[in-house]
Amino acid sequence: MALSKYAVGRDNNFNLIRIIAAIAVLIGHSFSLLGYQEPLSGFLGMSVGTLAVDVFFISSGFLVGKSLLVRASAMDYLTSRFLRIFPALIILTVFSVFLIGPVFTSLAYSSYFTNPETYKFLFKGMTVLAGISMSLPGVFENHKFTAMNGSLWTIIYELKMYLLLLIFWAIFKSIAKLKIHASKIISLEFLITVLALSSGVLLVMKNFSGKNESHLIRFIFMFFTGVSFYIWREKIRLRPRYFLLFAGLELCALYAGKEIFFAIYCMTIAYLLFYLAYVPAGFIRKFNVLGDYSYGAYIYAFPIQQMIIALVPGVSVVAMIISSVLMTALLAILSWHYVENPILAKKEEIISKLQILRYKLFA
Repeated sequence: MALSKYAVGRDNNFNLIRIIAAIAVLIGHSFSLLGYQEPLSGFLGMSVGTLAVDVFFISSGFLVGKSLLVRASAMDYLTSRFLRIFPALIILTVFSVFLIGPVFTSLAYSSYFTNPETYKFLFKGMTVLAGISMSLPGVFENHKFTAMNGSLWTIIYELKMYLLLLIFWAIFKSIAKLKIHASKIISLEFLITVLALSSGVLLVMKNFSGKNESHLIRFIFMFFTGVSFYIWREKIRLRPRYFLLFAGLELCALYAGKEIFFAIYCMTIAYLLFYLAYVPAGFIRKFNVLGDYSYGAYIYAFPIQQMIIALVPGVSVVAMIISSVLMTALLAILSWHYVENPILAKKEEIISKLQILRYKLFA
């Protein structure tokens, strides 16, 4: 059956897949924060956390691309993206600056609260697009990594992908209005597909040549591959034999070398993800009743882990994973039920009010 037949409504496994990915990032950080190499990184050539972030970007590209192409409104699109990312992020930043910081800083309270770096962290953490400050004055300064939240750097790239997609969409919408003949030669769908393919080829070539990986190229590939899957959803068939074939190819590629594995991984990861997101059904779908805890888990895990290291010197990896999963889960649940979901429930109302305001201002 075509992907388009599955991708209707919200009855899918994305919530479950994303929370698993968020926990995978947490597990990866549990090793690195304690000074150990993640066990799978030497075998796969990438960390489990990196794989999890790829899953986030591919699924985001698909769902965000759908949001823009269906709504066909820049204001609706930007409002939706803002409401999904920033309310929880602002709460996290305030929590970090005014609760975690004062408790764990080595400075006197007066020095901490009068230090310009404290408010630089606050401003950048609440805006993100201007970059982020990684550390607060005197906080976790004796840790292997002094960052308050080492996960947030990927959110900057996520927002850049949102804006890049919007720019492409706006350009082609303008071309269509002007009835320029170029729109008959190259379309938005064609451009996005070419961008995904070319960035993937470049990423694989860099991997084979041994050059340092470009985060930007990788995220462009993953995100716009997700968008491309939405664009070509009518043509893509989700079938068990294809899933088993691609999964088998990845397993075989593990024994052919890291470079070969990475190339096969890039060609198959999106299909495997969308198959798992849409085909398995039944009891597994009951997870959706709980809510989408993945974003809260992703943004709170790192500072929770840093606090555990400070409070429990010499903590083991296993203890770190168990304790940080439990504490992060609690904050993620609170974030979803008291910040994210209430805001998202008012999304249509907020968009409607913004449309009325725009009409009044520009009528």
